[in-house]
Amino acid sequence: MKIGKQGEKKVDEFLNNKKNIRNVIDVSDNEEYMEKGIDFLIETESGNKQGIEVKTDTYYSSGNFFLEYIANTNKNKTGALLSSHAKWLFYYFIDGTLYIFKLSDLKKWIKKNKKKYKKVSSQNPTYKSLGLLVSREELIEELNPSIYQIGGIQDDGVA
Repeated sequence: MKIGKQGEKKVDEFLNNKKNIRNVIDVSDNEEYMEKGIDFLIETESGNKQGIEVKTDTYYSSGNFFLEYIANTNKNKTGALLSSHAKWLFYYFIDGTLYIFKLSDLKKWIKKNKKKYKKVSSQNPTYKSLGLLVSREELIEELNPSIYQIGGIQDDGVA
C-alpha cells in the first residue's frame, strides 16, 4: 500500500474514534473530490459537514513541514494546500504525529510568508513538486494546530 494511502487509513481510524464526529466518508478516490483537494468528508454531532485534506510525510526527523505550493511541475498544477476546498489540513508524519490546521489560516500564512522560507523540490517517479521547508516549531507557534499521537506506520519505500 502506498505511504499516502497508509496515512489516510490512520486518519480514517482516528476520525472514526472521535466522539463528536457522527459520520466519516472517504472520498479520496472520488474524482469530484480529488479536484477539490478533499480526502474525507465528516459530519459532526451538530450536523455540520466539513472537508479534510490529508498530507502524509515520511521526514519527521527533519524538524520541518513541507508545504507544497506546486503539486506537479510538469503541469504547473497548484498544490493542494493552496487549491483545496477543505476546511482542515491533517498533516500526518509516519512516526504517528498528526497536526490539524485550519486550512484557511494556513493558506493566508503561506501567502504572507512564502518568500521567507527555503523553496525545495520533491521528486517522485513521475513528477516533481515544489514547496516550502518550514520549521515545525515556528509553524506550530504561529498557527497553534491541534496535535495528536495516532500511531505510526512503516515506510516500505512505496511512494
